[in-house]
Amino acid sequence: MMIQSLQMISAVIIFFLPTKNRKRRLLNWDEAVKLPWGILLLFGGGMALAAGFKDSGLALWIGTQMTLLDGVSLILLVFILIASVNFLTEITSNLATTAMLLPVLYPMAMTIDVHPFILMVSATVAASCAFMLPVATPPNAVVLDLDT
Repeated sequence: MMIQSLQMISAVIIFFLPTKNRKRRLLNWDEAVKLPWGILLLFGGGMALAAGFKDSGLALWIGTQMTLLDGVSLILLVFILIASVNFLTEITSNLATTAMLLPVLYPMAMTIDVHPFILMVSATVAASCAFMLPVATPPNAVVLDLDT
């Protein structure tokens, strides 16, 4: 909670700090309104969702419920994981997807007795292959938000 308070205080101070010529401030309201707030909220929401998964214990619970996958071939499991993560990152942010899935994949790997890097690296690489929709990756969202 302390870090968030410091961030908010820092953001407010920027409105009051003068520039070198002392007639203007570093940031005024007209310039603040022009910032791409949608992109910031997209990533902030993804990180908040991931923190909620981890802090509530939901990620651990989901990961330990994956005992059904204990008999599945590792290659098939990785293929299904890559396909589902690749699809999921087309409709959600890749940052939010990986932040949500990695805490789930670690206990899942421990439950099915597989090294966690196999599942976690596969999911991370698959998440970086999102290119179709603007929400998928930060560059897509930035290009969509440009008024040209």
